[in-house]
Amino acid sequence: MTAAGAATLALLWERVERQGDMPGFGKAVGAVLGAMRGEVGQEFNMARTVLSDPVLTKKVEKAVLAGMVAQQVAISASATDPEEAVVCSMLHALGRMLVSFYLPESWGALRAHDGAGGDAAALLGLPLVAIGRAAAERWGLPAKLVASMRDIAPGGDGGALAPEDWLAAMATMSAQCADSLWDDRPGADAQLAALAGRYAGMLGVAPDALVGAIGQARSAAATTLSIAPLARPGEQRARALQTSERRADSHRMLMAGMCAMRALPGDASAARRISMALETLWKALGLARATAFQHRGGSYAAKIGFGEGVRELLGQMDFADDYEPNVFHAALTSDRIIYIDNARDPQFTQRLPPWWNSTLAGARSFLILPLCAGGQPVGFLYGDWAAAYAPLPLAQAEFALLNELRGQLVAAFERRYELETAANRV
Repeated sequence: MTAAGAATLALLWERVERQGDMPGFGKAVGAVLGAMRGEVGQEFNMARTVLSDPVLTKKVEKAVLAGMVAQQVAISASATDPEEAVVCSMLHALGRMLVSFYLPESWGALRAHDGAGGDAAALLGLPLVAIGRAAAERWGLPAKLVASMRDIAPGGDGGALAPEDWLAAMATMSAQCADSLWDDRPGADAQLAALAGRYAGMLGVAPDALVGAIGQARSAAATTLSIAPLARPGEQRARALQTSERRADSHRMLMAGMCAMRALPGDASAARRISMALETLWKALGLARATAFQHRGGSYAAKIGFGEGVRELLGQMDFADDYEPNVFHAALTSDRIIYIDNARDPQFTQRLPPWWNSTLAGARSFLILPLCAGGQPVGFLYGDWAAAYAPLPLAQAEFALLNELRGQLVAAFERRYELETAANRV
C-alpha cells in the first residue's frame, strides 16, 4: 500500500472513531454478520435494513439499486443464495459510502475530478473498492464477502469461477448496471444490453435472460425505490423538491422557536411558554389551527389558539377527564405524540369525540402533543390541517423535533410542580 493510501485509511478510521457509525450502518453490518453466520433469530433483508434509515438511504441510493439488480440476476442464474448476491453487490459500494460520509472533502475532490467518483487511486492512494474492502476486513465481515469486494473485468465463463469470483463479477456488473439505470437516460438500454453481453458467459446466464433480469430490477426500482430518479417523472421530482424545501423551512422554524424558549428567564410564566410553543408549532408546520388545552378541575379546556376562527371556538372546546375510548384520551394516557393523517377515514371516526366533531370537524389531519408533570397530564397542544391543504408528511426527524419542543415545556412544568410540592411540605 502506498503512503497516500495508508494516510487515507488512517484518517478514515480516526473519523469513524470520532463520529461513530454511519447512521443505521452498524445495524446493517450486524444483520449481515448474523445472517452469514446463521445465528438464530436473524431475519435478514439487506435492502430493507438499509432503506429503513433515511439518512443512510440518501448515502447509498445506487448501492440499493445495484442490490436489486443482483437479486434478479442471481435468481435467473439459479444461485443457491440470492440474498448473498444482494449483500455483495451493496457492499461493493462500501468504499464510496465511507468516503462520501466521513471524508466529504475528499469526495468533493473526486467529484470535481470527473463528476462521477474521480480517480480515487490517484487522489486517495487506493481505489474506492479497496477502501471498502479494508473496512470490511477491519469490521470482521466473513471472508467470502471480503474476497468478493473487488472489480472483475468480463471474460471467461461461469463454470470456471470460484464462488467468491462469481460474486465479485456479479457485484461489478450490478454496480455498472446501477450507474446506467440511475438516471434512466436515452441510450441506457443499449448500454445495459452491451453490459449483459460482456458478463453473460462469466455469470452463467444467457444474454437475453440477463437483460430480462435487469429489466425486472428496473421495474421494481421504479415502483419501490422512490429515491431513484428513474422512479420520478419531472412533476414528481418537482413535488419532492418542494417537500424537501418545506421540510427544511419547518426544521429551521422549530429550532428557532426552541432557542427562543430556552432564552426565556426562569420565572417566565407557563402561559408565556405555552403561547410561544404553540405559535412555533402553528407556523413551522403550516397548521390551519393550533390550540393549547389546560387540565384543571376535572376537565380539559382550550385556553389559547392561533388560526382563522379559533378564538370564536375556544369556549366550545372542552371535555371531562373521565376516560373515554377516543384518540385524545389515548394520547394523554400513553403520553406520546399522536398524528392522524386522515381523520375522515370511516374506520377512524368512532374514535373522535363529540366536542371535536362539533368544532373541528373541518380538519383532515391533526396532531396531539400531550404534556405531563409529576406523572399526570397537565394539558396538551393540538394542531390541524384543513381538508384543502396538504400537510407536510411527518417523518422521524419531525417527531424528534416535536418531542424536543414538548420536552422543553414539560421540563418547565416539572420544575414548577417540584417547587409547589416543596412549598406544600413547609
